[in-house]
Amino acid sequence: MAGRGRRSRKVSLVERVRLRRRGRVSDLQRSSAALVLTTGINGVLGLGFWIVAAHVLPTAVVGLGAGAISALQLVGTVGWCGLQYTLMRYLPIAGSRSAELVVRVYCLGGVLATGASIGFLWIFADDLGVGFLSSSPVAAAAFVLAAIAWVIFSLQDAALVGIRRAIWVPLENAAFGLLKLAGLGAFAVFASVWAIVTAWMLSCGVMVLVITTALWRRFLVRSGDSSRLPDGSQLLRFSAGHTAVNVAGWLPDFLVPLLVLALVGRQASAYYYAAWTVAFAARMAINGLASALTVEAAYAEEDWHRLRRSAVRLGALVVVPAMGTLLIGSSLLLQVFGDGYAVAAPVLRLFALSLPASAIIAFFLARDRVLQGFASSLLVTFTATGWTIGLDLLLLPRYGMTGAGVGWLLGQCAACAVAMVVIRRRPSPGHGSSEGHSRRNRRRDRSSAAVPE
Repeated sequence: MAGRGRRSRKVSLVERVRLRRRGRVSDLQRSSAALVLTTGINGVLGLGFWIVAAHVLPTAVVGLGAGAISALQLVGTVGWCGLQYTLMRYLPIAGSRSAELVVRVYCLGGVLATGASIGFLWIFADDLGVGFLSSSPVAAAAFVLAAIAWVIFSLQDAALVGIRRAIWVPLENAAFGLLKLAGLGAFAVFASVWAIVTAWMLSCGVMVLVITTALWRRFLVRSGDSSRLPDGSQLLRFSAGHTAVNVAGWLPDFLVPLLVLALVGRQASAYYYAAWTVAFAARMAINGLASALTVEAAYAEEDWHRLRRSAVRLGALVVVPAMGTLLIGSSLLLQVFGDGYAVAAPVLRLFALSLPASAIIAFFLARDRVLQGFASSLLVTFTATGWTIGLDLLLLPRYGMTGAGVGWLLGQCAACAVAMVVIRRRPSPGHGSSEGHSRRNRRRDRSSAAVPE
């Protein structure tokens, strides 16, 4: 009887371990689904905002508004593109210091956004055709405040994902999109560029207040769980490193459309940008899966291999249908933008072919974040950016915008090859002795579970 009791307790322990691991995979699936849904919501409501703007405002006003929002997103990127991963990586282990970490990241992002927005207004605004943003102290102050709000709004998503509240992310972004549309309808009577900017700014401010209140009053842990945060210097190093990684990774997205414009022409630039917009949505869905993987692996590095396999399966469910849809329906998808846009179908097909490589790169970057490193990520992203821009400079003058698609595909493939080499040479999270220990435990668990009560 005593032996039977010991075996029962052992089986019970095994079952608890299995349930805990299964729960982590379920958290990964829920977070991934929420972030993929967010991508779809942003795509639909974002496109709807500009379609409505085109119908209710003069074309010149819409053009200026698009320039102003692009400027806002550009300076905001400086403040959040690396810090979001600081929240995703360290909130799972912050414990009672969660609120402290969020405040520090918000403040740092706000300072970076303030500096970037002031520099933009001072140096670039007039030359880029959005001088109205610095035409008065009130306009300039409004732009700076909007940049700070945009950074906090963007970092909120990372904070919600980091504390396993990802279901709030699509709700937040849906509310933001609907508020923008309502604001545009309310301010359109003024037929001014500020109708677009104000609708965007006020909607962002409202959602910052709502989510910040929810974070501080309901979600963030202030006591109880012990904190395993590293010291400030390591946090700063991680944040600076992954800011550099993301700036390098995003550079082709910002620069290549300008290269197409300069080397091929305005019409080709419009067609290329339409193809890029469609493919970008698929890439954002992949990046959402990688972000969810970063968070869940931060909660339990020992389950990295199980979580990675689950993320790869989810990635295949996103990449394969997206790739097939873009390859087969590229012409039809681009015709939504207007007559003539189907000429960019070959470029969209090249973007589609690059999706598997983009997925591998995204999961590799997630792996580096879990390991709290960034040198390998810099190598991979600089490889992709260097190949893409270098090939574009060679191919665009001869092959037009299709050359840009070829450059992107080959750049992603080159970076993917580098990532695979690094993976073979550098251990993954939970690798080595701990991995061997886990394998022995799994074998022992299976044998124990096989013993009848």
